[in-house]
Amino acid sequence: MDYTTIITALITSVFGGGIGVFLDRKNRDAEFTKKVQEIYTDFVEEAREKNNELVEENRKLVIRNKELEALVEKQSKEIRELLDVINSERKQK
Repeated sequence: MDYTTIITALITSVFGGGIGVFLDRKNRDAEFTKKVQEIYTDFVEEAREKNNELVEENRKLVIRNKELEALVEKQSKEIRELLDVINSERKQK
């Protein structure tokens, strides 16, 4: 073998291997990026679902709070009326 063939074989091996390593790294980076995107998509989807659940729960709680406020107001009015009756009976005695 002459030196030209040996040098050509070495250069081809080095550059071929270097390109292979480079492409392999790019491929791994692409796979990693794809996995990160999948995880992010799942996270966003779950967060959106949880947000919708919380919005619905909040809507129900607002309605329940208004119902309870109305009940408290009604019962407060009844208590005031009863106290007025009690006070007027005391005054009559």
